[in-house]
Amino acid sequence: MIDITKKYRTRDGREVRILATDIKNKRSVVAVITGNDGKEYCVSLHEDGKHWSDADHDLIEVGPYDDFKIDEPVVATLFPTIREGFKRYFAGTTEDGRPMVFDDGRTAWSSAGSRTICFSVRRPTEEDLK
Repeated sequence: MIDITKKYRTRDGREVRILATDIKNKRSVVAVITGNDGKEYCVSLHEDGKHWSDADHDLIEVGPYDDFKIDEPVVATLFPTIREGFKRYFAGTTEDGRPMVFDDGRTAWSSAGSRTICFSVRRPTEEDLK
């Protein structure tokens, strides 16, 4: 089931904005897809996000860290009860979507694969970068 509060993209990587998930029709999801030409197109999809005729238009849920790049600077927290984070470089996600950072401030080039699983990561603010 498509959830209007989550973020999606098409199978072929285009941006999607969900407008409705409760249309009384066999295609109950209405979404706006950004085309390759930059224009937006309105499409209807089945409740599971499948397009009725074009698999490239099927919806894929985007995880919270999908737009982070390896070696991007982040502020990481290890536990939900600790608010103060530490500066590290993003190292990807685990199979279940948890974020990882390279150990000891290293990068993909210098880490030899040593990574730590975190509770969360975020992009640094201007204040963090000082």
